[in-house]
Amino acid sequence: MTDRVEYQIGRGIVSTAGHDIGKCYVICGVDSEYVYLVDGVLKTLNNPKKKNKKHVRLIEGVENLLPCMNDDTKATRNEDIKKAIKTYNKIRKGEGTL
Repeated sequence: MTDRVEYQIGRGIVSTAGHDIGKCYVICGVDSEYVYLVDGVLKTLNNPKKKNKKHVRLIEGVENLLPCMNDDTKATRNEDIKKAIKTYNKIRKGEGTL
């Protein structure tokens, strides 16, 4: 068993620190210390949020919130991101299923 966390493009993430604590995002980029996050509304694909990996938590039970972000043949839009986050939030509140 490994403690290594897999930060992959398209994975859902929740902020655990800062003014946006508890907010859901989708990873659109990764480097050694930071992840770049989008929500499709304020933080778009053209202007992602840079967040330290120590200040986020991967969404458990959902391997990839937005799998099409890894597909080079299909362009991801901000509307796709908004819809994926909205669906996840409904499921988290018990109002829907995947």
